[in-house]
Amino acid sequence: SIRRALEIDPDNVSVLSLLGAAAAYQGRPREALALHERAQALDPLNPQPKFLRSQVLAHLGRTDEAVSLAREGIAGFPPSFVALARVLLAVGRIAEAGDALSRLDSDGRSDLYVRMLQVAVDTALGELVSARATMAAIPQGNSRIPIYGETRARLFWQQGAYVDALA
Repeated sequence: SIRRALEIDPDNVSVLSLLGAAAAYQGRPREALALHERAQALDPLNPQPKFLRSQVLAHLGRTDEAVSLAREGIAGFPPSFVALARVLLAVGRIAEAGDALSRLDSDGRSDLYVRMLQVAVDTALGELVSARATMAAIPQGNSRIPIYGETRARLFWQQGAYVDALA
């Protein structure tokens, strides 16, 4: 168990991050925040606790703090533009989220999750042709992945294709 791992090594940043993510998922954001803060204090150069903490802060409505922390996290870790885009999208800063995604290299942009984020950004910006083209390029075998279904439904709903969104 994760808690047992923490008993063995109470300063394990990965375990603290996992527990923090679990607490956030289970609707305990304050506990999650405390665990991520502890992980960050133990390893200030590790971007993972910063990003996880920024997501919790965004959930708590502490928008400016969340975005600032996510931006700080990318300083030494360029692939984490995805995490920054996710936070920006969550707090409604859509154009900035699109800018963060555009900074990824071509390998990073081919990732399924990144493509789904791009569809969400394009949909929110009203760039439905681009969103639909990106969605169409994703192999259909991914339709069982929750973010695929959610993003597809949001895109169709935005286009007024309500029947397709409910399918």
